[in-house]
Amino acid sequence: MDLRSVRRKKRAARALTWVSAAVIIACMAGLIVGLILMGTGNGNTARENLFLIIGGCCLAVLLIAALASVGFYRLSEKYESQETDLRERACSENSFFAGDDLLATFGADGVRFHAAPDARGKISREVRVPYKDMKIYSIINRRSPRAKGESVVLLEIPTRFFSKGRNKTDDEAPALVRLDGKERLFHALGQYGAEVLGLRHEPKEKETLKPLFTVSVPVKEKRSRAVMGAVGGAVVILAGAALAIWVNLAVGVAVACLGVLFAVRSAVAAVRAKDCFVVYREGFYWKDANRYERMFLYADEVARIGRKEHEGKALVEFDCVYAPYYYADTDGLYDRLKEAFPEKCGGEQ
Repeated sequence: MDLRSVRRKKRAARALTWVSAAVIIACMAGLIVGLILMGTGNGNTARENLFLIIGGCCLAVLLIAALASVGFYRLSEKYESQETDLRERACSENSFFAGDDLLATFGADGVRFHAAPDARGKISREVRVPYKDMKIYSIINRRSPRAKGESVVLLEIPTRFFSKGRNKTDDEAPALVRLDGKERLFHALGQYGAEVLGLRHEPKEKETLKPLFTVSVPVKEKRSRAVMGAVGGAVVILAGAALAIWVNLAVGVAVACLGVLFAVRSAVAAVRAKDCFVVYREGFYWKDANRYERMFLYADEVARIGRKEHEGKALVEFDCVYAPYYYADTDGLYDRLKEAFPEKCGGEQ
């Protein structure tokens, strides 16, 4: 693959993503205008049918553009990944990006951090870290209760290697350098005999986990906004009914339909406005109310489960080999975990 060709394809995919988004907005406007004008025909059947056809075409194009935008976005991500890989290999097979224009090159003696060949001159200093002075963790970021996920490698490095001047001590917390968990990275680590901490679970064809129990923490602000949205949708429904009775049937029905969609969406959002924590025999699953932060840990990745007080709040601590995770101790979560996993539960701090 040629780097220039991949970059052109990436730019084209991104441009088409924005074009699809513009088409979606235009079709939404056309659909709304078509519905409104359809109801102002004063009994003109031909006019109403025309705007009905226009509205239907806008809806069809909107759906096609929505699917196309998702496809073009994923395609741009694919080309982005290919571009990154080609830029890494332009340095060496054992080079991997550790930040913007910063490469980590693995060798027999350790890791060398340096600027990428096509960097713009922002990074001038090289840092070399021997394997014996760092810890290497293999992590799988999972967004659902299954083995498959995003593979990540964390390098825990004492801050003295990145400190300038004389203040080169290990008093501060170590620096964590994140790398994409590519197969050639694991090959390089194995080639040079570097120890990698962490567990890797092989994906199974059919892996259906049954939850033991679920606890949830309502998000009051999000739930209040959703309830207000549902009330607003109900008001729009009443307004649409009034328009249908006293002004124009088609316009009233269109407005009422929009109100129904808004009210149903807000009602569903009100029900989902809670952070959830699901406990399986095989592991633990976090899911926040916005569904952006989601994470699944296998039980064997957690060394100890404890209870901790922080700023007056009771938290359950899940201690992993690379970092601890926390969740609010609500609905007797810790006591229930103690019953399900007595061998892991430690105590309070």
